[in-house]
Amino acid sequence: MSPMRTAARTAVSPHRRMFVTGATLCATGLQIGLPGLLGSGGLAYAAVTHSPAYSAHSVHAVHAAHAAHAVHATHVTHVTGHHVMRRSATSPQVPAATGAPGIESGNRGSDLPRVTANARFFVTYDAAGGTPTPVDPNSYNIGDPVMVSDTAPTRTGFVFDGWQDEFGNLYSPGDTFTMPADNVTLTAQWEPAQNVSLQVANSASPNHAYKANQQITFTIDVTNSSNEQSTDITVADGGLPVTGCRYLPSGMDATNGQINLNPGASAQCLASYMVTDADIDSGRTLLNTATATGLFASVGEPLTFDSNEVQVPIVADEPSYTLTKDATASTVTPGGQIVYHFVVTNTGNTVLNELLIHDSQLQDGDLSCVDSTGATVPNGAISIAPGNSARCNGVYTVPVDTSPGTIIEDSANSDAIDEDGTIVEAQSLAVDVTVVEPSEELVLTKDAAPSSVSKEGEDITYTYGLTNDSRVEISGITILDSRVPSVDITCEGPAGKVPSGELDLGPAQSATCTGTYSVASYDLAHPTIDNQAFATGVGPDGGVIDSEVAEASVKVVPPTPTPTPTPTPTPAPVVRPTLPKTGATVLPTALVGTGTALGGMALLFAGRRRRGGRTQ
Repeated sequence: MSPMRTAARTAVSPHRRMFVTGATLCATGLQIGLPGLLGSGGLAYAAVTHSPAYSAHSVHAVHAAHAAHAVHATHVTHVTGHHVMRRSATSPQVPAATGAPGIESGNRGSDLPRVTANARFFVTYDAAGGTPTPVDPNSYNIGDPVMVSDTAPTRTGFVFDGWQDEFGNLYSPGDTFTMPADNVTLTAQWEPAQNVSLQVANSASPNHAYKANQQITFTIDVTNSSNEQSTDITVADGGLPVTGCRYLPSGMDATNGQINLNPGASAQCLASYMVTDADIDSGRTLLNTATATGLFASVGEPLTFDSNEVQVPIVADEPSYTLTKDATASTVTPGGQIVYHFVVTNTGNTVLNELLIHDSQLQDGDLSCVDSTGATVPNGAISIAPGNSARCNGVYTVPVDTSPGTIIEDSANSDAIDEDGTIVEAQSLAVDVTVVEPSEELVLTKDAAPSSVSKEGEDITYTYGLTNDSRVEISGITILDSRVPSVDITCEGPAGKVPSGELDLGPAQSATCTGTYSVASYDLAHPTIDNQAFATGVGPDGGVIDSEVAEASVKVVPPTPTPTPTPTPTPAPVVRPTLPKTGATVLPTALVGTGTALGGMALLFAGRRRRGGRTQ
């Protein structure tokens, strides 16, 4: 059965059934003529209902064995004598919806073959790579019982799972079945002996079809769920072209037919199908099944694994979308700004193009928009696929002369064009914003960094935030700080960087100013360094406009004392003994001894000299 087919099936009568194809059949003495041939390899079931009157037989074609020859169901209702004649015939050709590769989207059955009473049929076996292949020498009539061979073939690396006929019926050796009106081939079914498998997951985008020439993309993920490598993997989806294979999650390109996956690794491929007019006319659900075939060393031959079946229903073209809108705040001061947010969501089943939002307070070109991918697109050039959204923002400035209490009513609508060229419109709810008196005319905020200091000379940077929350322009704004001179404060405002005293702010405008203070020694005697500041400016009538006082404090942290090293003890001096002074010179003992020795030696030599003289 091909991967894409319709889910619709023709109901079979609960009465006695007969299987019809091939030639002519004879049932309870009735010869039923069904002209026309299904085509090479085609096979269809026909259910024959027998009513008490011979003139009330009905034949329903209910199944086609081969998807390549799927055809329309034929309901035979006219009976003449003992022959059932087809009164109206459907086309014997495969409809356009069923002619595309990988697709099945029509009824089953066509002009059925003529079956004769003396027809004989045979049962053959296909061991599908196993041995031995059983041989059934018998021939059978329609309705004869057939016993499946009790020989179970064997195949290296596989376990025999039974015999399967063309209609998916699985039989064990020794089972019996009733002979239909055609030859039957029983094919051996095998399961790998090793724990090897590829998991194949299939999904469709979009998940429904609503028009001809709409492309359905099938994403096929293959994961090696075994404990050994699988090589030379081929992904197939019926006759649909398979492209864009890549390894996951790296995204590296892969060649279909040469995909190698280690245990646990995955790859992804894409297949696409173009919806036909016949698909839309039939209204039947499209079905798709993909396969992955790979080699495993322990098996030694390719194994094929099926994906889940994906259903793509045919639905009517129903374009629709929603438009929502909100504002950043519910109140605003004169001269202030309102930021409006718009969200457009495609709730239909068709792509919307050229979406344009119209707002009662904004020009169409004032909106900045991003599509579902985050890309910036102009208002009026937005395209949204079913289920996706686009977002737009617009800013409205309230006139400075707007009276407090005024309610700014804002509404929006939009229009888009669907794929058939139909204009589709949407309307948002109104958003109201109330104009209120400014809470303060000139607002000053202040921050200090760092939050603590510990030594003289450290710098504290003060940051001042200024906002003109009045309805008039304030010029010559100066910041007066208890520690930083005004001339040392600079501001970044609408006109760029200017010194304090030269800053001008219009209604709702803001500026940021900075000043630096160096910690003095006397500051360290206090737990905090406190600072106050306020801003002052001049209104258009020359009046002075002051802000409230803003304060900031920095904590003084005493420096951590440096540890004093432990002094190294000084060794005690060596005390030498001395002799008492007697007025005589005391020679060192060694010197005295040396003198005594030398004196002794001199006497010794003198004595020897005298003795030698007397002898001579």
